Amino acid sequence: TLQSIQQSKEKNIDNSSNELEEENLELRQAIHHLTAENNAAREIKSLVVELREKNVELAESLRASRDQKRVALSCIEDLKAENEFLRSELDNMQKRVCSNAYDEQDRRFGGTSEYSKFDNDD
Repeated sequence: TLQSIQQSKEKNIDNSSNELEEENLELRQAIHHLTAENNAAREIKSLVVELREKNVELAESLRASRDQKRVALSCIEDLKAENEFLRSELDNMQKRVCSNAYDEQDRRFGGTSEYSKFDNDD
């Protein structure tokens, strides 16, 4: 009958409405979940970008540090060579001073200084 058909249609509409409400709730939950995942992905992307920038900075700093180290090592080698040269010069100067003092003493005392006795031991 017409009334039972009408009731049947109303039940179908109610069932469809309930199904749509459940589906709507599921979709909202999915949207909420995806939004949270999207926000997390954005945070991760931001961290990755920041880490890449820091990596570039550290790589540049490391390169500069290596360059400074090479320059410092070169300076150290130059200073070692100069130090060796100056030690040699100082040693030569000390020998000349001692020799001059010996010669002066020999001249003053007519070759009779106590150092002159070593001259004949060759």
